[in-house]
Amino acid sequence: MKKYILQEDLPNFRAGEVFCISKNGNLARLSDGELAYHKRVLDRKPYILLEWFNEVQESGRPRARYCDKYYYISDCGNISDTSDYRDEMNDYHYGTGNYGLTKKELGTKREYNLARQTLLDDAGGWKFTLKEQNYFAKYSVIDNRWHLNGDYHYTPGGIYFKDLESLKKSLKEHEEQWEIVRKYEMGEM
Repeated sequence: MKKYILQEDLPNFRAGEVFCISKNGNLARLSDGELAYHKRVLDRKPYILLEWFNEVQESGRPRARYCDKYYYISDCGNISDTSDYRDEMNDYHYGTGNYGLTKKELGTKREYNLARQTLLDDAGGWKFTLKEQNYFAKYSVIDNRWHLNGDYHYTPGGIYFKDLESLKKSLKEHEEQWEIVRKYEMGEM
């Protein structure tokens, strides 16, 4: 199934939303199946898919068409744009996830990056180890709160603390950053 991402807002849809061609050839929003364009319209005006949408690559992440604009976070932290010529810089931005088709997408990623780094700083550079117990927080969607854990199990992407006190302090002092990281990683932002 071919998927497409909307490049700019339309009256009923927002930039960044993902669409797909349904079994009957209509273009519909993937999240809820709302019809965007009927097959007859797409047959008569095929430029709609070429000019207003980008096809999602096999990896699942969208990439701009050759020479089209994309956004990235600059060294200064600004959201900048450039054209994708598939050169070394463009490939690096795409490969490292510093690449988006909308400014909003990269603004959210920048907010996440800053929040996650704050939590890593709170952990004091602690890395997972087999020699000592590792402390971390897990969020429960059942009771909507953080649960503190200490054990010897590794989870990719986890933020580990040397002791329970440091973890509690981080959760208290940087509650907003924990929420930003959680919402981003759970797809809520």
